[in-house]
Amino acid sequence: MLSTAFGPVSLTKAYVATVVLQLAGEGKLSLGDTVERWLPGLVPASDRITIRQLRNHSSGVPEFDQEPRILKPYLAGNLHYHWSPQALVRIAVSHKRQFAPGRAVRVLEHGLTSESLSWRHVGRVRRCRA
Repeated sequence: MLSTAFGPVSLTKAYVATVVLQLAGEGKLSLGDTVERWLPGLVPASDRITIRQLRNHSSGVPEFDQEPRILKPYLAGNLHYHWSPQALVRIAVSHKRQFAPGRAVRVLEHGLTSESLSWRHVGRVRRCRA
């Protein structure tokens, strides 16, 4: 049996970064755009968080991958449970910001950027851009 130490999020980071850079190269977004531009009113202080900060992990947006609410359906055996991107963002921002945007770097495991830009699942974004 083949096993791996890398979760799917580790794989999607490369796809998300590629799509973000492609969209920036096409002039459809700027790395300097604020989260507020793409998710108006959803993320507190989103007028001070840029796409660049989301991608380089300096936004201060809290992680949610170990959040008990997120894990509950999977730990109960419902491995096909699907969280909407909006619900994941709401859960993430329900926690205190880890630091002010641009003041530190922390590797985050969520796909907030891709969902902010398109509200599509990362896999669908990747297929559309392939």
